[in-house]
Amino acid sequence: MSFPYHDPNWVTVADWMRPRARPGDRILAPDIFWWRFPKIHRYRDPFLRPQAEYDWAILHKGELDRLPQAFLARLVKTLHPVFANDVFVVLARNAKDALHRKSPHVKPLFIAVDALARRGERPPPSFADDDILPDPGSISQFTSLSDEEIASAMDAFWTHGGYEFVTERDKLYSRDVERHIAAFIGDAAQGARVLDVCCGMFRTGKFASDDIHVVGIDVSRVAIDRARAAHGGHRNVRLEAMDAHRLAFPDASFDRALLLDAAEHLRDPQRVLAEIFRVLKPGGRLLASFANRDSVNQVLTRKLGYPEFVTNYQHFREFSFTEAAGLLKDAGFATISTAGLLLYPYWGVPGIDGVVRHITDDDPEFAELMRLLGERVGAEHAYTSVFVVSRPAGG
Repeated sequence: MSFPYHDPNWVTVADWMRPRARPGDRILAPDIFWWRFPKIHRYRDPFLRPQAEYDWAILHKGELDRLPQAFLARLVKTLHPVFANDVFVVLARNAKDALHRKSPHVKPLFIAVDALARRGERPPPSFADDDILPDPGSISQFTSLSDEEIASAMDAFWTHGGYEFVTERDKLYSRDVERHIAAFIGDAAQGARVLDVCCGMFRTGKFASDDIHVVGIDVSRVAIDRARAAHGGHRNVRLEAMDAHRLAFPDASFDRALLLDAAEHLRDPQRVLAEIFRVLKPGGRLLASFANRDSVNQVLTRKLGYPEFVTNYQHFREFSFTEAAGLLKDAGFATISTAGLLLYPYWGVPGIDGVVRHITDDDPEFAELMRLLGERVGAEHAYTSVFVVSRPAGG
């Protein structure tokens, strides 16, 4: 889900905090606040680091039992209430402009903390996404990280399991991606060399054969190690840890290339596309996908008057169909065909997503309908835009 812009209590606390939090401040907050701050420490963090200190704590008065009680008691003694509404109390290290502890929105916090202290500690609650976050105690937007930090974060991400396709919706998406890969590689000439850029789970590995050579590169060494374990035994598979912004291959050395579920994760997608263009032979083709900022759910979000959002903390930016086509054209590619990949009409839409998510994610009939509609609506407004482009023969 995206940030709940439909709820004034959530919006006002984030809007109040943003101009006051300084770069590097440690902010304890519910997970969903990562949409509004470069880095937040989750309510999971005090369980992992009981002595951790924070500059700010955004406390949801209805979720206090998700924090360790001894930690919570210490927190309210060392930090000061500086903002409060019906749902939240913000505590800060700076006591300037502190609110009185008996003010109407603050007093319930201290009553609840005292009541929880009398109940004593209980086992930690369950937290979603613990198994895939690079650090289960925090969420960082990749836009705030250095290249080295991103590589380290992706190593941790893959160590913790990487992308998992659990819901019916995710499974259909994964199968559709592989269908596009099969069609793209299936008509390659005998002896073709295929480059999978930002290969991650290395879905192209299963398409290597005696006639097709597949090379996979990724910034994460852990992802490469996992791919080697799965496909490294094939004589026509080669895997290397490598930055896609600087491909260590000679000019015109591949017949086909893929950039799937990756462009939105790149600091400089234009440079990566230029590198792919360079290593493709004249007449070579690229299969690329782009997270679509003009997908139906984003259009609906904007129509409701809410800010546009990226769908993943790992995304630097997302692309409209026109923007993606422009990036490919500027890199020198000529478009052969486009396609739409799934339709998620309510994904992340404030006030709607949470109500319908159990259907959109897990109902097989609805998920298949969204798959079919994604094909029909096409690359302009599907959830993901797919392009097949070529390096012109004379290029």
